Amino acid sequence: MNYSISKLTLSILAFLFLSFYSNAQTELTSIEIESFQEQVFAKAEEVKNLQGTFIQTKHEEFLASPAESSGKFYYNTNNQLNWTYLEPFAMGILFTDGKLFLTENGKTREIDVSAYKMFDQLSELISKSINGKIIQQQDFEISYTKAGDFTKTILKPISQQQQLFSQIELYFNSDYLVEQIKLIEGEESYVLIRLNDLKVNQPIAESVFEVEK
Repeated sequence: MNYSISKLTLSILAFLFLSFYSNAQTELTSIEIESFQEQVFAKAEEVKNLQGTFIQTKHEEFLASPAESSGKFYYNTNNQLNWTYLEPFAMGILFTDGKLFLTENGKTREIDVSAYKMFDQLSELISKSINGKIIQQQDFEISYTKAGDFTKTILKPISQQQQLFSQIELYFNSDYLVEQIKLIEGEESYVLIRLNDLKVNQPIAESVFEVEK
């Protein structure tokens, strides 16, 4: 009798869990997708610049715990992005005028983008993820779900050739800004970037996008 009760209890709990999960991850209808896209595109047009802080965690199967780093970022619609790591080490990455600059130990050097396609793709990906314009691209298969307080957008490259990531997940908040970016490389390998303290169209000093000398 006790076994039967226990089994019944487990069945009920399993049902409740699955019901909760299915509700937490609900696919958007075609009408909801159209409305969501319109809101994202409208927001992207409104955003002239964006700044905030970030926490980046790298997950690998061989790592005992995720590798975490943090810093601050500045972005504007002139295709300029300043991505600065502060912890656990200091390193600045600047994308401006189609060029990439890396600052370490007080020294700045230009990176040959043609020789480092990964950096070029990554800069474009980060910029378009921040402003939401990535969902306008035609080379991804895109699906949309409601995940708690976020709208989750899943992008899978139609062609895996020369792609850095097998899947990209963007989490949009209620203001239609991206708060989380998940870059999936493999089954157990991915990078999660959480954007915090977001400020839209607030003054940014011109020096932020200037190359240090």
